[in-house]
Amino acid sequence: MPPYVIRTLPESELDHRLVAWLLDNNSSDPNSKTNRLHVLAMANKAVEAKRELEWQEGRRDVMESIMKSKKNEYKHDGKVLKR
Repeated sequence: MPPYVIRTLPESELDHRLVAWLLDNNSSDPNSKTNRLHVLAMANKAVEAKRELEWQEGRRDVMESIMKSKKNEYKHDGKVLKR
């Protein structure tokens, strides 16, 4: 992973405040801010994946209903779908 700037500091803050900030954002500590942000990002991805899966299952149900139907036109969500 390429290096990137995560924080810029004035020279006057290069002391115990920097060490405190680094310890607060330690990724190996489960209570750190960085780790919480990582967990939130993973949770957001999981929710989005679940939403996508539910949408795909809904579309699959609609397509199965259309294929089983003997109609040539099928109306769903205000749209007319043709065989």
